[in-house]
Amino acid sequence: MLAQVCNTSVRTIQNLFAGMGTTPTAYILERRLRRAADRLVSTPDASITDIAFELGFNDSAYFARCFRQHFGVAPRDWRAAR
Repeated sequence: MLAQVCNTSVRTIQNLFAGMGTTPTAYILERRLRRAADRLVSTPDASITDIAFELGFNDSAYFARCFRQHFGVAPRDWRAAR
């Protein structure tokens, strides 16, 4: 899909991301998790589940696992620390 939008080949997209040391899927996940981290702090009244769903996660437990793996703390602990 990225290759189509950019009007280039799939291999070109793969090479670009390889140059950054990642894959398209990992890059997108990392960006979504960073947006979630920002939202956890900027909208303290929003539920963690709502934030996860808004950012495209279909399962709040999966979101929490990904978040903990990336940042080293659970989303609620991230929010509480900031």
